[in-house]
Amino acid sequence: MEEKIRLKITMTEKNIKDYVYGQTIKSMRGVAFFALGVIAIVILVMTWSDQNVFTKVCLIGIAAIYLVVQPLMTMLKANTLSKRQELFVPIDYEIDEEEVAVTQGEEHIVYRWEDGFRFVVKKNLLLMYVSRINAYILPKDQLGDAYTQILTLAKKHGCPVRA
Repeated sequence: MEEKIRLKITMTEKNIKDYVYGQTIKSMRGVAFFALGVIAIVILVMTWSDQNVFTKVCLIGIAAIYLVVQPLMTMLKANTLSKRQELFVPIDYEIDEEEVAVTQGEEHIVYRWEDGFRFVVKKNLLLMYVSRINAYILPKDQLGDAYTQILTLAKKHGCPVRA
């Protein structure tokens, strides 16, 4: 049996913002919304003289929602989350061949590899999903050599790893 990988991860404001932006603006949904906003502007400009006032207002509204309001709401959400002190409490991870144990303060939970993890590699983060919507955020700059060890264990146990 291999030695346990022991990590103590402390989130930073940058980590939280990277996660929020990655989940919204840089996601497929974010790209699609941006494309809809650009398409609305293109349609508006190309057909300006042919459109009535109501259509022009609708196209401007669509463009404003997707190109201005949505990014501003995402920035507001990221800033609000980065003010929550409970997100900055260090999290201890112990990862070995059988399980992943996570401890934060008084909270302790153990996941078995068979529970079905999913890993997503981002530019600065490794996201370890324990369910469809719940993920642990592991900043790459705090992982060191453990980064490759974790991905090796994940692949060994058949967990999907998406880059």
